[in-house]
Amino acid sequence: RGRVSRANSDVVSLTGFAEAAAAELGVAIRLTDALLAVARPVRVPVDVSSALVPITTLARAVALAHGGSLEVTLPDSVAPTVPLAGDAVRGALAAVLFEAVQGGEAVRCETVYERDAVMVEVVGKNEFVLPDGLAGSIEACGIAVQAVPHGIALRMPRDDAATR
Repeated sequence: RGRVSRANSDVVSLTGFAEAAAAELGVAIRLTDALLAVARPVRVPVDVSSALVPITTLARAVALAHGGSLEVTLPDSVAPTVPLAGDAVRGALAAVLFEAVQGGEAVRCETVYERDAVMVEVVGKNEFVLPDGLAGSIEACGIAVQAVPHGIALRMPRDDAATR
């Protein structure tokens, strides 16, 4: 606004500032949408991929702020559901992702639909671990926590009988 209000402003020189402002507004909108999605209750049975998307949007912003990145891979097929508490699924996903992106490195998150489970694997360049007691709390909710090279995998049992 300050540059535009100057009497001698060249419209062409303002293009870069307008483009940067538009890009920042787009980022703010995506983050706000993700926050609103995380604030909504998760429908049970839980579609893990749908629960994961807004969390990865927020975790990606944290990764970028720490100088890292977050690459997310979701299967193209129809997502199976899991018969677990929605907040437990979302909390486990958020805990692992946010722990992984704190290191400022490239992190990969891949979701795999196995025959009897949905697996979400989060891997970084360097190994990371969950804070004491967190893995036990996640497992108490019915989510298996497995160490994998340079990361953690969450395995949730599929609910193939669930209707959506």
